[in-house]
Order: sequence, then structure tokens, then C-alpha cells
Amino acid sequence: MERHGDRRPGMERHGDRRRRVRSTPGATSARDVSLGETPGRMALLGGLGAALGIVGGGAAFLVVRLVGLISNLALLHRVGFSLPDLSTYHPSWVLIPTALGGALVVMFLALWTPSIQGHGIPESIDAVLGNESRIRPRVLVAKPLSAAVAMGTGGPFGAEGPIIVTGGCVGSLLGQIVRISPAERRILLATGAAAGMTGVFGTPVAAIILAFELLLFERSLRSLVPLVLATGVATGIHNLLLGTGPLFAVVHPLPLHLSQLPLFAVVGIAAGLLAVAVDRGLFAVEAGFRRLPVPPFFHPLVGALAFALIGLAVPGSLSVGYWAITGAVNGRFLLGTAAALCAAKLIAWWISLASNTSGGTLAPIFLVGATMGEMIGIGFAHLVPTAGIQPGAFAVVAMGATFGVASRALLTGGVFALEVTGDVQLVVPMLLALGIAELVGEWFLTERIMTDKLARRGVRVEFDTETDPLRTLVAGQVMDPLPAEGTDPGEPSVPAGSHLAASLPLFLRNGADRIVVREGDVPVGIVTRSLVATVLARRLSESTPQEPTLLRGWTRHLSPRLARDRLPTDRPTAGRVVRLPADSASPPQPECDNALVDRPDLPDDVYVRLLALRTGLRRFQRWSEEQARSAGLTPAQHQLLLAVRGSGDPRGPTIGDVADALLLRHHSAVGLVNRAVAAGLVTRERSGEDHRVVRLHLTADGTERLALLSALHLRELERLAGALPLVGSRPGAVPEVPEVAIARVYGPLDEDPAHCILVDRLWPRGVARSGPAFGAWMKEVAPSTALRSWYGHAPERFEEFARRYREELEDQPAAAVVEELRQRATGDRIVLMTATKDLDRSSAAVLRDALTGR
Repeated sequence: MERHGDRRPGMERHGDRRRRVRSTPGATSARDVSLGETPGRMALLGGLGAALGIVGGGAAFLVVRLVGLISNLALLHRVGFSLPDLSTYHPSWVLIPTALGGALVVMFLALWTPSIQGHGIPESIDAVLGNESRIRPRVLVAKPLSAAVAMGTGGPFGAEGPIIVTGGCVGSLLGQIVRISPAERRILLATGAAAGMTGVFGTPVAAIILAFELLLFERSLRSLVPLVLATGVATGIHNLLLGTGPLFAVVHPLPLHLSQLPLFAVVGIAAGLLAVAVDRGLFAVEAGFRRLPVPPFFHPLVGALAFALIGLAVPGSLSVGYWAITGAVNGRFLLGTAAALCAAKLIAWWISLASNTSGGTLAPIFLVGATMGEMIGIGFAHLVPTAGIQPGAFAVVAMGATFGVASRALLTGGVFALEVTGDVQLVVPMLLALGIAELVGEWFLTERIMTDKLARRGVRVEFDTETDPLRTLVAGQVMDPLPAEGTDPGEPSVPAGSHLAASLPLFLRNGADRIVVREGDVPVGIVTRSLVATVLARRLSESTPQEPTLLRGWTRHLSPRLARDRLPTDRPTAGRVVRLPADSASPPQPECDNALVDRPDLPDDVYVRLLALRTGLRRFQRWSEEQARSAGLTPAQHQLLLAVRGSGDPRGPTIGDVADALLLRHHSAVGLVNRAVAAGLVTRERSGEDHRVVRLHLTADGTERLALLSALHLRELERLAGALPLVGSRPGAVPEVPEVAIARVYGPLDEDPAHCILVDRLWPRGVARSGPAFGAWMKEVAPSTALRSWYGHAPERFEEFARRYREELEDQPAAAVVEELRQRATGDRIVLMTATKDLDRSSAAVLRDALTGR
């Protein structure tokens, strides 16, 4: 770790001894394979994954055959189990009662199981986030049956959403039968979904990527192994029961020339805009349905009537439309036919899905994207007839990019399009179009089709994952030497080879300031609370743009004082626990200074302080959210815990009280409380006075996490109180700036010795200890020995030295001495004395800048 300079991993100095620490980086024990899973548990997950591959592949075959049977009976009035080719289908008016009859079946199934409405993936995500990946068993029957009826009677949907839900339900039920953790149940849910998707389409790689992008919320070997086994087995079953060829096979793939790549950039722009239109159009139609003067129970009838009328005009928009996708990727449609299919399918799908009918999203978006791409390819082929352009290639790329951006599953869309067509030579234009399409989509979309429904329920889904900095360091690498007084046998301890993350629960449970690091039964060092907090806080700077590294040396050469005068990076850290005073239950309310409001002109220093205050508060808010995530909480959960603990009512607040405190609508507060209860942070209790009233209380886990975060926040607020000039002062009052100078101990100095403070770790050579040489010797603020050894007064390391030294100054006991120096300098001038020759690049210069707020 940086604060220990260039100390080699595994070597710790203690006294005159050097001890090699036997560690296993990346593992908490010798038998830990992935995120705490032992080889035995990994074998169990792998076996369950293979079983889900068999069940998912078989379920996919049954769903496809069921859709084929209902489609043949309802639309073509014949018996058959294969998905029918509707390219020559010309429906009569009988289609309308057929569609309405299918809608009635879906409506009554929704009364039995409401979660079958929609395309199903948001419900799976909600089960993962809010219900510990538990899905009700009846969904296993109701979802595939309702989707098969909807698609079989002409609904413009695809089978991927229902089969993903069906496979996920099988995985969830298996996880509720076997004794496993909620995290492992989440893996089984995602594994079942991937197996079902593979069983339908024969796309194992895309199914694995879909699980990682939308359902797993982790990236680890323990999740990858069952996914690989399940999709491999499901692929074998798909090949056995449904055939080995791609579902939308490209008959005559042609090699692309390098000169055609810029044309696919145009496809990327068009696909991004189409994805925006797909998502925003669906959201608008859903909002329109919510405003209809018709009860939601009857909305599927409205959707069925709409797609039936559209199907009478454009029959190709009916049902799953796999034949139409195959035609588009092979360039078989004329321009007018492709345009009619694109518009009709999109409008019919918007209305049908917004009416809360059961169906999928992938096949409709694929058809819309493929026909749009084919139209672009036809246009390019007419513009450059000698270039050998095939419109089908543009259709493949467009449908993958459109689905990837619309669903926020970018790689899934691209890989799925390549796998399901078998045209893998389009990988380069596909990647180009995916990147451009996503950039376009990010300009216009805040929510995507997979998350909008959850966002309206008050659930904010974060799919991004980050490397836990506490899992990249081993306790034996970053431990401090054993203290002189030794350690207590009762103190909590961790093995030297464990992740630093293993110490975090011990800090939370025990309220300790340090954790003993042991090699076997022998203590070899300690890990402090401040060290763990510093590692967590360092993540803040990873997203902050910095000056280019290669330019730093040049700017320092041009201006040696530039590095010293640069504003310090705000990098808050945590320290000791600070207790609230007894009378601080309610925060003071801000008062409005009418004199300030009425003043026509304000001095410049007021604007300087206002800017500092606003910037500091925004940084504090961002830091606060990062600290909450590091403690395993979302920012919303942290706010909820504060609202429960700080309500001031000994009986506990109600959900209404929490909603008022957090400025939330009541249903959003209910959802937030539900997720906190599922996470074991909050409990509900009915009031003894009125059983209709439910009051909230923190669990032991919630109390411990909140206590740790509150201590960190109070420590940071104390630090900010000295840095923000408007805190504790009235506008117009000029804050006192500490007057601090630096000087060498060996040079001439016309100063009162009482004002001179030695800040070196060692007493300077040649200077007598007797006599009034210095007013004080405060070696506690000097850089650590490891940091000084690493720096070695190398000019090119000064900037990094200054950054690390500032971090050390925020830890105890240096922080207390810094505050004492700041108070002394505010009242009178002080001179920081050092034996270093290069004053501009000395630790005294960094300390001076820290005291004066530079």
C-alpha cells in the first residue's frame, strides 16, 4: 500500500527483524476459491448449474412447442408444433376475436399471478434486489402459459422474456429447496435464466453475458462456473431437440471490405436513435395507458384489439416473427416492405406490451432493428452499386446494436445477433456500431426498458461493478508494526494471508480501533481503522480527472513552485469515533440573514466563501455516498437508517415519518423499507397502542453499520468546519488566515525562538539540545519513516509525496497536532523549522500549505 512506501509485499520490519509473511493474495483461506466459496461449494454450484441446464433446455423446448401449437391452432386452424411461417398468411376478421380471447386468458392468469404481466426481466431483477432472489412457484406455470397464449393468438412478442423468467423461476425454486445463501440463490436464478435462453436460441455465450449484464450484479468464478455448465448442457439439448443450425441463419455470408467500415458507423448512429425511439415510445404509450378511463384489468383487451387491427393491415407484424427476422438478415425484403414491417411491428409491440400483456422484447426489437438496418443497406447499395454491399449485413449489425442500447445490455445484443445468425465475421463492424450507438443512447436516455418499471417503483438499479480495494490487499502486506505495549489476546484478529476486507466486519461488530494480524498463533502486526478508511477513501480520486502524468515533470521543470502551490486534492479519511453531544438530537435550522439578501453589492470575499461552501458540501455528499457503499449500503439505505435512528421517537418512526424525513412519496418509502428489511437492516413492529400502526427499528447489523458511518461523517464534518469559511461565521467577516513561514535550522533567522517549531522526525545534527533554539519540537507531524525513505528527496516524487503526506496529516495523532499548530498560527506568526536543504520540496512546505489552506 502506498502509505508504506516501496516496502516489498510480504515483508514487514519490526525492530531489527524481518519476517516473511506467508500469504495467499486474493483469498481469505487456503481453500477459498471465489468470494468465500470452497471447492466443495463450487462443486455443488456446478452440479446445480448442470441440472438447471437440463431443466432449462427441456423447458425451452416445451415453451417453443407450446407456442407453435397455439399459433397453428389459433391462426392457421391446423395442428402443428413448429413455429409457423406467416410470410404468406392473410388473416380475416376472425383474428380480432382470437386476439381478444387470448387477452382474456392472460387477464385471468394475471389475477392468479400478477407478476406475469410485462416481459418479465424487470420482475426478475426486482426479485434479485428486493426478495433475496425468491420467485413464487406459480410463476413457473403461469408465465410460460400466458406468454404462449399471447404469442399464439398473434401477440407481437418474443419467447425470450418468458423463457428467461421460467428458467429463472426454476433456479430460484431450486435455491429455495437446497440449503444455500441468498447470494448463491441469485446465481442459480441467473443460471436458470441463461439455460432457458440458450435452450430456445442456442446462444450460450450471449446467455452468459446477459446474466452478467442484467441479473448477477457480480463478476466471479463462483457465478461463472455454473453458468458455463448450464449453458453448455442447454446447448446440447437445444441441438438435440431443435436442431444445430442458427435460428436466423445467414444463407450466403460475404466477406466485408475495410472500406465499408465507415458505413457501419452510420448504422451505429441510426441504431442508437432507434433505441431511443423504442424506449421513449414505449414509456409514452405506458403513460397513456395509465391515463385511460379504463381499469387496468381490461388494458390487455385494448392491446389485443390494437395489434389485431394492425395485423390485418400488415400480417408480418403478428406473433414472434422469426421468419421475418430471417428474411431481413438475408436481404430478402424490398424497401417498402421493410419499412412497413418496421413501423407496424414497433407500433403493435408498443401498444401490446404497454397494456401489460405477457410477452418478450428481444424478437420485436430484433425485427425492428433488422428491417431498419436492411433499409440503410439498400440505400447504400443504390448509392454505391459497385461496392458489393449486402443489406443483410447491415440488418444483423443494426438489430444487435438496437437491442443492446435499448435494453442496456450492450454486449448481449451484439453477441446474440452474431450467434443467432452464425455470421461471426461481422464482429468488427458490430463492435464499431455498438460503441457509437451507446454513445448516442446515453445522450437521450436516463432509464432503459429493463429498468424503467423499477424506477417508477422507486428502485434505482446500478449494474456497474467496481473492484473492492479491500480485496486487492492482503493484511500481511499493509499491516503496521506491533505496538510497543504489545497486543491483548482478546483482541479480534485476522490471518496474515487474508484479504483486508476480512477486517471490516470485525471493526463493525467490535467497534475496535485496530485488528491484530496473526501468522498462526503469533501476532505479527496490526491493521488500524484509519488505514482501512484511507483505502476506502482512495476510491474517490479514481473518478476524478487529473493532470496528464507525462506533463507533470515538464510543468515542474518549467515552474518549480507550481507543484507546491497546486490546490490539494480533497481526499477525506476517517479517524476516531466522535460522539454526539446529548442536546444534538435535532440539527440546527438555518436562519435567513435579511441584511445579506437586501444588500445590493457584496464584497468579493463573500463569493469566495460561498463557492468554497458549495464545493465542500457537494464533495461531502459524494464522499458520504461512497462511504455508504463501502459499508455495504446504498445511499438511500443509509438515509433510511439515519431517519429511523434520528426520528427522536423512542417508539420508532412510522413509514409516514420516514417518508416525510426523506422527502419521498409513501409508496417509494414502502419499497425502500421492504428492501432494508430483506437486507436485515430494519425490522417492522406493530404498535402496542394501535395495531394498525407499524413502527420501524434498526437491527443489530443496521445499528453497527450506521454507527461506523456516523463516526466517519462526524470526523469529516469536523475537518470541513475548519476548511469552509462560511461555517460558524457571518458574511462580511474576513476569516483569519494562519501566518506560517518555513526556514532551515542552519540558516540565519531573525525570529523569536518561541515562534520557531521544529517539525522534523529527527533532531538536526550539530544543533545543541540545550538552549532556546526552538519554541517546540512537534515530531508527531513529520512524515512516517517509510514515506521519507520512499521519497528520498527525489524531485520527480515530490507531488506524490505531498499527496501521501497530506493523508498522514489527517490521521491521529498528527491531526491533533496540526489543529494545535493552526490555532497557534491564527493567533501569532509561527516558523516551521526543518533541516532539509530544498525548502520548496520539503515536508515543511507541505505542512505550511496544509495549515494555510492552500
